Amino acid sequence: MVNYHSNAYIASLALHIGNNLNSSTTFPLLELFFKFQEKYYNDPTFNMSRAMVTDDITNLAISLIGKSYSQAFKAGFQDPQINEAQKISFKYGCSRGVASTPTFLVNGFALPGAGAAIPFQQWKSIIDPLLKND
Repeated sequence: MVNYHSNAYIASLALHIGNNLNSSTTFPLLELFFKFQEKYYNDPTFNMSRAMVTDDITNLAISLIGKSYSQAFKAGFQDPQINEAQKISFKYGCSRGVASTPTFLVNGFALPGAGAAIPFQQWKSIIDPLLKND
């Protein structure tokens, strides 16, 4: 039995690829993936091969980052450095007990309420006190 969702692995690779190609697209791409997250659950993709899911996630990502990145984005799935970065981030998440998405960490600690997006004002109330110089 696989201990992780295989489509999450593909999406994570896609995020690393997008970040590598144009770091300004990382968070918009993450938000786009969460918007369509249910499309990539096990049941909706049960009859799809890994290659089909990868193509679908790639097309979704390209719709955001632009067609000019299409070839480089597709090639990113074969890039050993991208694959290594994904493995490191996956292991880091596991070491912090991440078991659902989205899960947010601040200074290595998981924030309560995993599985729900955090609005800007709440982020501000969490981060501002950490930035104060006493």
